[in-house]
Amino acid sequence: MPTLDEWEQALTTPRTVIVESSQALVQEVQQIHAAKDAKRVQDGDPIPPRKNNLAPVATFAPELQVPVVPAYLLERLGVVTTPLIPNLADLCSTWARLRYLWAFEIPNPGAQAPRLKLSAEARNIDFHQKGLLSDEIGIGMAALLLGTYFNAPESVDVSIAMDDGNWQIGQLNRSSPDYLFFDSTKANLFVVECKGTQTSRSNSLDQVRRGTEQVQSLVFTNRPTPPSLVVATCISKTGTRILLI
Repeated sequence: MPTLDEWEQALTTPRTVIVESSQALVQEVQQIHAAKDAKRVQDGDPIPPRKNNLAPVATFAPELQVPVVPAYLLERLGVVTTPLIPNLADLCSTWARLRYLWAFEIPNPGAQAPRLKLSAEARNIDFHQKGLLSDEIGIGMAALLLGTYFNAPESVDVSIAMDDGNWQIGQLNRSSPDYLFFDSTKANLFVVECKGTQTSRSNSLDQVRRGTEQVQSLVFTNRPTPPSLVVATCISKTGTRILLI
C-alpha cells in the first residue's frame, strides 16, 4: 500500500492517454445507431432525434497520445462540478484531488510516458462508487481537453444555464447534454456531453451513441447553434482511451 506522500507525489507525474477521433469511429457510432433504430422499430418504440452530422476532430485524427497530469485533471473536475462560492475558491478546486488521491496507479520509477491507469484500490471499490468515479473522471477529462485544445476553459452546467436568462437557451426534448464550455468572451462556445466508464470500448461507443441524442436538444435564441462534442472516457487497469466526436 503506497504512503500518503507517494500518492501525493504520483499525482504530479505526467501520464499518457489516447484520444481517438476518426471517420472510422463515426462509422462505428452510426452502425450502432442503425442497430438500435432497427430494434426500436421492431418493438414499436419511437426513434429519438439526434445529431446526425457527426464528424471527427481533426486535431486528434485518427488518434493522438496526449499528456495528462492527474493533479490537473482532478483540479479541472473540482472546478467544473463545484458552484462558484465566494472565498472558497481553493476548496472548490481541490476537493476532487482529496477525494481521488488514490484513484490512479502509481507508475514505476523511471517509466517513460506511463499510461493513466486505475489503481488496484479504485478497481476494488463497490459498484456505485465505480460508477461515480467513472462519471467524474469523464467530466474532468472533458474539461481538461476543452481548456487545453479548444480554448474553452470555463464552463456552466446546462441546467443552470437554462435557468439563467442571459444564456437564452431552450430545450427541444427531455434529453439534455451536461455542460457548456467557453472562453472569457463566450464567443468560443461548445455544447458538451461527458461520458465515463471502466468497462470496455463497446460500452464507450454506446455512450457516444447516447450522447449524440443529448447534444442536439438545445436551441439558442440569441446566437447560432454552437458546435457540440461528445467526450467518452474509458479508464481501466491497462490505460485510458477517449472517444471524441
